[in-house]
Amino acid sequence: MVEVILFFLGASLILYCILGGADFGAGIIEIVSPQKMKNEIESAVYKGMGPVWEANHMWIILAVVILFNGFPKIYAELSIYLHIPLTAMLMGIIFRGCAFTFRHYDAKADKSTEIYGIIFRYSSLLTSLILGVIAGSLAKGSFQEIGPGLSYWQVYGQPWLSPFTVAVGLLVTSLFAYQSAVFFVGEPVSNELKKHFVRKAKQFNIVAIITGILVFLFGWAENINLLDHFFTHPVSLISLILATLILGPIWWGLSHFNRWVVRALSGAQMALVIIGWVAFQFPDVVRFRSGASLDLYTHAAPESTITVLAIALLAGSLIIFPALFYLFRVFKQHESGLSS
Repeated sequence: MVEVILFFLGASLILYCILGGADFGAGIIEIVSPQKMKNEIESAVYKGMGPVWEANHMWIILAVVILFNGFPKIYAELSIYLHIPLTAMLMGIIFRGCAFTFRHYDAKADKSTEIYGIIFRYSSLLTSLILGVIAGSLAKGSFQEIGPGLSYWQVYGQPWLSPFTVAVGLLVTSLFAYQSAVFFVGEPVSNELKKHFVRKAKQFNIVAIITGILVFLFGWAENINLLDHFFTHPVSLISLILATLILGPIWWGLSHFNRWVVRALSGAQMALVIIGWVAFQFPDVVRFRSGASLDLYTHAAPESTITVLAIALLAGSLIIFPALFYLFRVFKQHESGLSS
């Protein structure tokens, strides 16, 4: 039954990075867009993300619930060692959510609306960066077990803050912005704005490639041999190759405004990146400098808990997935005039 839970945990993380990532990326797109397009882009973000943005965050909630109930020891250790970035990420999610709501539903447009817009944009950027830093700390695997003679920073700061983890944060940030630009290419917007989103998608795709190279370089500098991990693990290697091969069709789809091609392939590309990252360190999640680690099999909850959780997830999926499909169908059925 633990494999069922792991499937849902992996699926929730992938869907959060695709759907929630596009949500975060909307704020980043606003930052790098010209002032003259400000109102039109904000309107596109509201119409595109407004009806479904809360549903996008369901996946991270699901992942947290699965960790808390299915792998309580791992959940506890992550909450302790990463309490600084996790708290910052949660604050970012709250700030951007509040700002997004107030920006569009305030009684009147005034100076406060501008402030809400700034909060939304920069909390989107910082939250994406922090989420990537957290992912980088897990890939780095240098958590320091609490012991005498260690400072607060050595235990709770150094494992997650380094050039490598920041590079991963920049990679995730660029991927989210890229994912968002791809999403908006398929929205019913003006041709000028559509071309703008295509340019941003291509630009952030290039930035993602550059930051991806930086991740490998900083990993090598910090004795994290990612090349070894990726090229010796078959799943990671295949994921890396496929994610690279997909680039050509995505750029073709962007140039031809083909929303189905670019959305499907960019989502698949994001999924492949996550699968490749997870595969080389699976089943370990928390890895210490001493060589010890916490893995998903050894530190799973008792069998009775795992069984109940697996049944609940299977039963819930029969409701969640059709409901989610219906939600998107209802709010996206107005799209027309786009290439398919």
